Amino acid sequence: MTDYVMNISTFITIDGGGDTKQSAIEQTLKVNNKGSEDMLYLVETTATSTDMLSGKVVSEENSYIYYDNTYYYTYPGVRYKSPADYKLALDNIENLTRVITFSEKEMVNAEWTESGEEKRVDYQVEYEDASPFVKGILENAAATFDGVKFSMTELSASATFKEDEATSREMFICYDGDNGETISVEIYTSYGEAEVLEAPDESKYVNIIK
Repeated sequence: MTDYVMNISTFITIDGGGDTKQSAIEQTLKVNNKGSEDMLYLVETTATSTDMLSGKVVSEENSYIYYDNTYYYTYPGVRYKSPADYKLALDNIENLTRVITFSEKEMVNAEWTESGEEKRVDYQVEYEDASPFVKGILENAAATFDGVKFSMTELSASATFKEDEATSREMFICYDGDNGETISVEIYTSYGEAEVLEAPDESKYVNIIK
């Protein structure tokens, strides 16, 4: 795919024995001409965290655009631009797009089912085959528990195809600690029709030189 829209929804639940915190990360990727010299993409993120004990909810939005060897960042109250390496920018959008994509060799105990024009495969995954994004979420969540050792109890995934093209993917992960702590992560991805993006207006961004 060179032109597409992709939605990534990530839900993280951390239970430390009565103190439960939930986070939701909604991301939208809008990509034009991936892999070409005129590659342009936009990544929009909304992150929301909820403390179930206090009921406190915190939400933050940000976005960034890659265009012409430059990243254009937008955060609340500030916009800035920074030079970017083309290959690294391409790797970045490839990694995001493939956040829970696995080859058939990486699918363990795969089971295929068909319903009308759709095919679905359910399978397990080895931790070492998970993406850096997934591993980062688990490691950051585990780091909130000082000295607690965690072990993987489930890492399962599924993908739905129509006319041999993936239409959606899902992943569920459960991490258990020594004293009953749990970390669970759910990730859902879906694909939409491509949108034509406009190049960013450089005058609206402060220049940052690395």
